[in-house]
Amino acid sequence: EVVTVRAESVGRPLIAWSDLPEVEPERISERPGRTVLTDRGPVDADVFDRAGLGPGEEILGPAVIEETDATTYLGSGERAVVHASGALEVEW
Repeated sequence: EVVTVRAESVGRPLIAWSDLPEVEPERISERPGRTVLTDRGPVDADVFDRAGLGPGEEILGPAVIEETDATTYLGSGERAVVHASGALEVEW
């Protein structure tokens, strides 16, 4: 009978953030807008292709950010900024 098992791993990463390549947009980011149905009724929203957004770009809601495997909706007053790492930082 095993009651408790504890393990610890100590090491260093093989690469540092500075070793990663710069994030470059793959294509044009802005697409035709669309109407989005929200709990407050229909809203006209800008639409962006996530692969086309580069570091430092800021998107203000209402907006839709489309990816191949996800969609991000920004409501009115919300914003998203593309971090230098390529991550999308969203503020409500």
